[in-house]
Amino acid sequence: MTFSPEHVAMILAGRKTETRRLGMTPPRYRVGHVYAVQPGRGRAAVGHIRILDLDRQMVREVSNLQARAEGYDSVFEFWSALNTVNGREVRADEWVTAYKFELEEETTR
Repeated sequence: MTFSPEHVAMILAGRKTETRRLGMTPPRYRVGHVYAVQPGRGRAAVGHIRILDLDRQMVREVSNLQARAEGYDSVFEFWSALNTVNGREVRADEWVTAYKFELEEETTR
């Protein structure tokens, strides 16, 4: 699973335990499976996460508790990061797939 370097740091520090990906396509990642954490496409894995659960929701439905699980202090900070990661202003009525995960292991560099 590819993450920005900032998000990788949050995962390894235990601050990020959820991620949301735009779109209503069938989920790309499956509950119970373990995936490499990559700090950018094609980069070497720095750890592995296990997907615990997934859900779909509209961006406007993200709560402060969920924003904290994303590694941010507020929904406002989360929305700002979502816009940055996606390179555009994300609409409140867009759907996301929310993945809850746990860090399985950190790969030593």
